Amino acid sequence: MTKKITISYKAQLTAILCTVMSAPGIGYAASFDYGGKAGLEHFKWEEFDTDGSKFLTESGTRQIVSGFLGNTLSTKRPFIYRAEAKIYFGTVNYDGQTQDGVPVQSDSTYSGLNVKGEVGFRAGNIDSAFAWDFVGRAGLDTWVRDIDNSVDSSGRYVSGAREQYSIMNLGAGTGPHWRTDGWQGRLIAGFKYPFWTDEYIKKEDSGFDEDINLEPKGRLSAFLNFSNDIRLTNKLWLTIDAFYDSYRFDQSNKESTTDNGQPVLVWQPESKQDNYGMQVGVTVSY
Repeated sequence: MTKKITISYKAQLTAILCTVMSAPGIGYAASFDYGGKAGLEHFKWEEFDTDGSKFLTESGTRQIVSGFLGNTLSTKRPFIYRAEAKIYFGTVNYDGQTQDGVPVQSDSTYSGLNVKGEVGFRAGNIDSAFAWDFVGRAGLDTWVRDIDNSVDSSGRYVSGAREQYSIMNLGAGTGPHWRTDGWQGRLIAGFKYPFWTDEYIKKEDSGFDEDINLEPKGRLSAFLNFSNDIRLTNKLWLTIDAFYDSYRFDQSNKESTTDNGQPVLVWQPESKQDNYGMQVGVTVSY
């Protein structure tokens, strides 16, 4: 079971960049859209030992609520932008092992915030039924994981843990946009790179004798978004979005510390996350 981890909150300041990076486009594109969505996602997190064997899996359903602002639905110009903030939360199954390798099962409760901004170019005749989007993205993802206390397979009591991550990433994607009088669709697929990841292990929560920072190394991670908008009135649309998102991390550097005076090495193992789900909401378009 992992040690308890907390975050360096300075990373959250970068959320401002993600939400305002589209501001120059507001003056350029007279049209804009805004709205809100809610839905569910299937979440899976896995960690791997140095020999490639898996020693931890978390999986289950999380709830999502999000709000957004942009012009990808209503614009008649080639410049496109979009900013979105998403809150997610839920309890998932924890299937792992203790530090001495004894299997243990528990529950993990997640709560987090994902903020991302997108700017790009819509190629082709944007007044026609079909065009093609090219976008760049920047994002901040931060979450808290609370692992419940449990009992391992040998009957021993196992203390839970509290952990936080902060991740900054850059990405790019492309895909088609199509429209009719009463319906619009958009598909964007691409990759992102988590260029900065912060884990702060606080001694009060971990049992270590000092605080530690870990920085798992990010790898290219895929994403896909498929949005459908159905016209309800002149300005109101029903929005249905399906998505896939992921993270990939190599093992972090090993850090030396002490546990009750005994020297130990601490690191975050190779890990990956996969999420897919759906949201339904409304969009107001001007």
